[in-house]
Amino acid sequence: PESVEKALVNQLSAFHARSFASFAEVVEALSSVQETLRRDEHAAFCTLELAILDLAGKAFGCSAGDPLGPVALDEVSYSAVVSGGSPAVAIKTCEAIQLYGSPSVKLKVGIDPRADREIFAGARELLGPDCSLRVDANGAWKAEEALRRIESLAVYRLDGVEQPLRGEDL
Repeated sequence: PESVEKALVNQLSAFHARSFASFAEVVEALSSVQETLRRDEHAAFCTLELAILDLAGKAFGCSAGDPLGPVALDEVSYSAVVSGGSPAVAIKTCEAIQLYGSPSVKLKVGIDPRADREIFAGARELLGPDCSLRVDANGAWKAEEALRRIESLAVYRLDGVEQPLRGEDL
C-alpha cells in the first residue's frame, strides 16, 4: 500500500491545479505521464488514469473509453489474476476464483520452477479442465529458460504466456 500511495501522489502531482481545454488534451497529458513511469508504477497509474478519464469524460461529454477506439465487442470476459507468492497463497486465491466461476485465469510465475508447477497443478485441479490458464512471468526469464519453463507447464494445458522475457530482450 505504501508504494502504491507514493506512486499515486507522484503521478497525481502532474495534474494538480491544472486546467484542460479539451478531452484530447487530458488524454495527451495522461500519455505523457505514462511514458515516464517506472515498471512498478503502472498498476497504480491505471487507477489514476481511469479516474481522470471518467472525470474528464463527464466534464467534456465524452466516454472514458473513447481513447481506446470504437467498441469492438458487445460483451467482455473477465480474467482473474493470481498474484505471485507462495503456492499456498496462490491456491487459496484459486479457491476464491473457483467460487466466482471465472472462465480464465492468469497466474503470476517466474522465480521458482517447483513453486510454479505446484501453483499450476493446484489451479488446474481446482478450476477444472475448462478454465483457461495463462502465465505471466513479468520478464523474469531469459529465452532458453522461458522455453524450458513453458514446456514444463504445458502438461497443465497452458493457453497463453505473457511477457516471459524482459521488454528489451527482443
